[in-house]
Amino acid sequence: MPAPELPGAFSAPAGVRPRVTTNAQFYVVDISTRDPNLDERAWTLRVHGLVERELTLTYADLLAMPAVEQDGTLRCISFTYGNDLISSTRWTGVPLRDLLQLAGPLDGAVDIVCRGTNDYSDSIPLAKALEPTTLLAYGMNGAALPRAHGFPCRVYVPNLYGEKNVKWLREIELVNYDYNGYWQERGWTEDATVNVLSIVDSPSGSVTRDAAGQVAVGGVAFAGSRGIGQVQLRVDDGDWLDAELEPYLPALIWQRWRYAWRPQPGTHTLTVRAVDLTGVTQIEEQSDPHPDGMTGLQTVTVRVD
Repeated sequence: MPAPELPGAFSAPAGVRPRVTTNAQFYVVDISTRDPNLDERAWTLRVHGLVERELTLTYADLLAMPAVEQDGTLRCISFTYGNDLISSTRWTGVPLRDLLQLAGPLDGAVDIVCRGTNDYSDSIPLAKALEPTTLLAYGMNGAALPRAHGFPCRVYVPNLYGEKNVKWLREIELVNYDYNGYWQERGWTEDATVNVLSIVDSPSGSVTRDAAGQVAVGGVAFAGSRGIGQVQLRVDDGDWLDAELEPYLPALIWQRWRYAWRPQPGTHTLTVRAVDLTGVTQIEEQSDPHPDGMTGLQTVTVRVD
């Protein structure tokens, strides 16, 4: 089931996406056209490599471990303002570090290599794998992980693009070198830290002012685990104006924002930017998604009647 709305006075403008995405609407990107169809009764997860103890877990073993629920956003590295390759959910799973602590990483381990049943692989640094918010996820929005999203188990790695979040997980190997995965071999980034992002969800096209002469503007902003500290809106070539942020915890999910705009009739351009909680401002220079994820600000044209 969806994560509940936070209490308080914040009300998102009409047209702004909800805090979480339904499982049916959650974006999907795969390297093949047919998803693996795995039987959880036969599925196992092997942990090996530079560990004190090799492990093989069944689905029942995984479900028996202490679980956490964690709201989090996933963003594809191919995201642009013209697609919907970003979604949010409430993950259910086991912190990856709990499993690694059972295995006992050995000195010299550098990367955690995650391999999926579809021969897809990628890696994350050991330090990232040991963060408490990096999960072996087996549930979304209160239901079992859908087949298209990696059933029976996938990795969820906050602050990194979707390419690092391996689905249909079958194997974890600890290695003493920097492992290049499927997309790194094809020229995409190894670091994969998400760039600061802000989106205008509403308004678009033609709008009519309300009785107070206002138009509600709103959308979402996302900066991975760094969180959002500020969202600003610019009308035409004017000054940057501070938008109102929805209070939220934790910082792993996109943050909704709104602004009460008092426009004059005519055609206007709206531009939005965000600043994360470390003080980094969204990059204004336009770049394509390859190889490090797109940058640039979104601008929308609105006709006010």
